[in-house]
Amino acid sequence: MCIRRRLPETAQSAREASTPGPEPEPPGTGPGPEPDTEPPLFLREAQDAGSGRRSVPPWAQAMAPLWFLLPIPLLLPLLWLLSSGFRYYCKMGFYYSWIMALAVPVIPLCLFRGRDVENMK
Repeated sequence: MCIRRRLPETAQSAREASTPGPEPEPPGTGPGPEPDTEPPLFLREAQDAGSGRRSVPPWAQAMAPLWFLLPIPLLLPLLWLLSSGFRYYCKMGFYYSWIMALAVPVIPLCLFRGRDVENMK
């Protein structure tokens, strides 16, 4: 909403409108910061319960961004059918994951056996 100031009708009122008001106080000299007017959480919950509004539990607020992940499993089969590049990267990702999964149990076996000439046989 736009509020327009009325133009002064006479020269006298124009002079009054052009006179500066009181000087603003320098920062840090005022009465202090405004007190926090928001009630504490337990009072807000009680007010929400009394007003009939449903309050959203914190776990539901944390899960709200997860709704954006819901379409991803639905798009994967479509991408698999339509994109040869997607198929290639999926196959290579599976291949590298499989190789890493096989290497994880082999690494401790090599570490425990230690360095020995017999390892070369």
